[in-house]
Amino acid sequence: MRKHYNCPSLWSSNGLKKAGISILALFGAIQGLNAQVSDYIFTQNNGTFSSIASTGTVVTGSEATTSTTNDTTGWTVTIPFNFNFNGSDYNSIYVNSNGGATFGTTTSTSASVISVSTAYNGAIGVMNRDLWGIFITSGVTTSGSNVITNVASFKGIAVGKALNSVNGIPAGATITAFDETAGTITMSAPATSSSSAAVVRYGSGKVLTSVEGTAPNRVFVIEWIGYNDNSTSVTGSNHLNFQLRLSETTNTISTVYGPTYNISTTARTNQIGLRGATNADFNNRSGAAGNPWNNTSAGASNSATVSRDDVNFPASGLTFVWTPTNCKSPSALTITSSSITANGAQASWTAATPTPTNGYEIYYSTSNIAPTISTILNASNSTTSTTTSATINGLMPFTTYYAWVRSSCSSSDKSNWTSMASFTTLPTCFQPTALTVNSATITANSGTASWTAPSTVPSNGYEVYYSTSNTAPTSSTVLDATNSATSSTTSVSIGNLQTSTTYYVWVRSVCAGTDRSIWSAMTSFKTICQPPAILSASGATVCPGTTATLSATTSTEANINWYNAATGGTVLATGSSYTTPAISSTTNYWASAWTPSISTAGLMNAISTSGYTLEAGLFFNAITDFTLEGVYVYPTGTGAGTVTIALQDGSVTPATTIQSITVNLTGSATPVKTYVPLNFTVPVGSNYKLMMMTRTGLVTGLIRESGTTWGTYPIVTPDILSITNGNCCSANATSTSYYYFYDWKVVARCESARQQVTATADSSACLGTSETDLTKNNIKVYPNPFTDVLNISDIKNVKSISVMDIAGRLVKTFDKPASTLQLRELNAGMYIIVLHINDGTKQTLKAIKK
Repeated sequence: MRKHYNCPSLWSSNGLKKAGISILALFGAIQGLNAQVSDYIFTQNNGTFSSIASTGTVVTGSEATTSTTNDTTGWTVTIPFNFNFNGSDYNSIYVNSNGGATFGTTTSTSASVISVSTAYNGAIGVMNRDLWGIFITSGVTTSGSNVITNVASFKGIAVGKALNSVNGIPAGATITAFDETAGTITMSAPATSSSSAAVVRYGSGKVLTSVEGTAPNRVFVIEWIGYNDNSTSVTGSNHLNFQLRLSETTNTISTVYGPTYNISTTARTNQIGLRGATNADFNNRSGAAGNPWNNTSAGASNSATVSRDDVNFPASGLTFVWTPTNCKSPSALTITSSSITANGAQASWTAATPTPTNGYEIYYSTSNIAPTISTILNASNSTTSTTTSATINGLMPFTTYYAWVRSSCSSSDKSNWTSMASFTTLPTCFQPTALTVNSATITANSGTASWTAPSTVPSNGYEVYYSTSNTAPTSSTVLDATNSATSSTTSVSIGNLQTSTTYYVWVRSVCAGTDRSIWSAMTSFKTICQPPAILSASGATVCPGTTATLSATTSTEANINWYNAATGGTVLATGSSYTTPAISSTTNYWASAWTPSISTAGLMNAISTSGYTLEAGLFFNAITDFTLEGVYVYPTGTGAGTVTIALQDGSVTPATTIQSITVNLTGSATPVKTYVPLNFTVPVGSNYKLMMMTRTGLVTGLIRESGTTWGTYPIVTPDILSITNGNCCSANATSTSYYYFYDWKVVARCESARQQVTATADSSACLGTSETDLTKNNIKVYPNPFTDVLNISDIKNVKSISVMDIAGRLVKTFDKPASTLQLRELNAGMYIIVLHINDGTKQTLKAIKK
């Protein structure tokens, strides 16, 4: 607030004497020229609440009744001494029923006295919000009885108070007695009807004043009792008690909070603090829902509030204090961007008026928690300046710092801290970029990551961190042999991984000593499955024009597929044997072993909370055959309904439906992730569409991600499928939005390489049954897997045996084999056992050594 005096004759000593103005009074007026409530120093303490309920004087008109609720009203009360607020003296203050107070001839009953634009001289928010002088509780009325039973609460009750006429409480009824132990209220007349949930309402609000102490150190106390949150429901009726204390001579302002009855779970926001002549000059407190009242922060705007509910409310005795000071704050703190280095920066600000005698103090921290009057400054967190700028040194590279500045008028007289400024020091170790894992390098338990080096190549190479969690590492993440690798080049192999598992990878530069860059952006990959093996395969020789039965074995948990091509093609049959069609010439077939492999696809969870109603979905390509077991959706709406989901061929227009299902869902305003079983069979192919076709009932739509807010296509599940685009809302039009279907559950085959099995057409095989039996070889090896000894089921026609490793290298031979092969010296792994038969044929089997 500023006062401008424009009478030249007063500015002489004679003029001053004639006007009856003392030098002291003139000094006080000059003080007011630069007064700002933003310069008041805030402190707090956990004191004791001393109510004036039994000693104070009730402000005339402030005592509410059930009919005179005092909703949005106020009263002028006299201050028994000159109280200086914001540079001007006052001997009265206007207090309102909404927990606020104002100075000057312009008054306000506002529930937001700090932020409104009304031009009064100043304001104080004590517990400023929409309040009224009513308390509401519940009870049970019985027709013909004047006793209300089961009364829930008695806050602010007194004999003689009028009750509301509702739920059987007669008109004009008053309270003649009450018993808190018994839970009863006695009325002046019997109930006219019965109610098991009667709303019992009476006036509880009043404002009292009192003076404590003696001059010149008196304290003027204003206390609000029973001015409560404005609510007509029992569950919303709290009972509040708080004070405003104005101190003589020191002119400090205190808000003190007393015992409160908080039952409402609804968060109520309250303006707490000071305002000057305009709402641009404020000194208030801020606290979000759940933030403790003893841990509020300085408000960043005039509309800042402190939240209160049934769990988080001020403890009795909590006191907020604002103390005026002649030490004015600087303003407009900034950090000059061109001055920022790896270890320092220059701060500058607008000087305070008047200039502080001892200059300025600058506080800096890696925490954004603002300093207070009691914050200890030292060489590691602060610096000083006698000008309007200062260099901050000794900082850590690539670190975000927060800074504040205040005036130092003397060793004990400091201004408020300014608003915060922040900056990030430059790095000395630079981040690598373009991190990827080449899909061609991915195996069942490894993958190779590569990246682009920064412009300044790090002197000690790189560290690569990997995890099955997508939580990014920090500078304090511990790296070890199970989660990281190092490299002096721009690539590294990551090994010892789990099969069929998604890994997330980051890389950072390693410079001198402990200096590291920040971690790169994340990339991810999924290891492939570990397929089972074909343990043995047997061809057949048949007479031309007849069928051949081929056989193969694998582990007990696996299945076998038969093909007519080494790659591609379709499955001819499944099982341990396959009977070919009649063949006229030798024909090759192939067998593979496989187990089911479960994977996920698509976005895992919704980011948006916005539903969409139209027919829409996702385009995808199937890299291999798979079964889409189900997806998750988030239904919007107000209750039960149905949604039809379809698998379509989007390569034709209009798209044709391949499979569809209608499911029951429940929509809500806060949609819940809900699993939908589909069991759609998806062969290899492109331009499939998964679509929401129709919806019925109270399901209004499904959550979707609009535009590119969620990311970009494609979304790839390696070796299985690729989601390529959204589809909405006409024919096969593509979209960048992501529609409806989250966390796909996909079952594909984890399949081995195919092994050739030959059906030989040979006229010599056209023999009688007895002759055929003589030439048939069906020899087996066991146990499989084996430890040291491998047994041959029938050795009589075997001439010799060769043992080769999986790479085809000969590791052992048996020229005169016995039925028991000693293989103890072999390493664990898979081996190929070749049986050389006396008639010149061969039989090949596979065996695994444990």
